[in-house]
Amino acid sequence: MPCLPHLPVAAAILPAAPRPEATSAGGSGVVIASIVLLLLAILGVIVALRVRSWARDRGAGGGGSGFTLEQLQALRDRGELTEVQWQAARRSVLEGVRSGAASTQGPETSSPRSRR
Repeated sequence: MPCLPHLPVAAAILPAAPRPEATSAGGSGVVIASIVLLLLAILGVIVALRVRSWARDRGAGGGGSGFTLEQLQALRDRGELTEVQWQAARRSVLEGVRSGAASTQGPETSSPRSRR
């Protein structure tokens, strides 16, 4: 009896060895996806920090008037603001700066010496 008829049965029972190109392609796909995910996470952190900085700068500047003292002074010098308007706008800008500075300092803590 020849042994050849049994070879196709053995090939059907034994699992086929994985091809090297199939496993390396799947592995490189995971690596690429991981790199993309890492870059997206880094980009998200950068965007969050920029938005936070932008919001902090916008909230602390000038009480919401949107002008600096130099811009207001230039408007007054050109005659576009009266002296009364200049003083009111100046006061608003300074109050906004003071309130922004007070909010960044936080509550004062009392030292043991101040309680005596």
